[in-house]
Amino acid sequence: MRAMTSIAMAGLLTLAITTTAHAQRMDAQIDCTPTGEAFDHHCMIHLMEVPDEVPVEDAEFVVRADMPSMPMAHNVPPAPAAPGDGPGVYEAMLELEMLGEWALRLDIAAPRRDVVVVVKDFGDHEEGDHGNEHGHDHDHD
Repeated sequence: MRAMTSIAMAGLLTLAITTTAHAQRMDAQIDCTPTGEAFDHHCMIHLMEVPDEVPVEDAEFVVRADMPSMPMAHNVPPAPAAPGDGPGVYEAMLELEMLGEWALRLDIAAPRRDVVVVVKDFGDHEEGDHGNEHGHDHDHD
């Protein structure tokens, strides 16, 4: 009976630790500027843990872009993110096909799997306008 109780307690402890680890999510702030080449944009991505906003270092992810108003109508190549200047800062080059509202999906492979979606408006850019962030959503794989 003690062996069964020990096994049950170990299972509950494992479940509690796993649930706590998965409760922490990632979020991102993305600032993109046009490069002057067609609809290409250089994006700075600040990746952080939520809710405590600790920068996520050594992340590995790609950025995928899709237009919510025309799902899967565009063929934008995934943009690999590279480390930028500072903790939790990454850079990616997006080769968009037109201006408008785009959903940027960060498919994160490390330090753990997560997905962060940020919707940005890549409209007519005036000096100092780098696209408006409309919000974000999360999905788990």
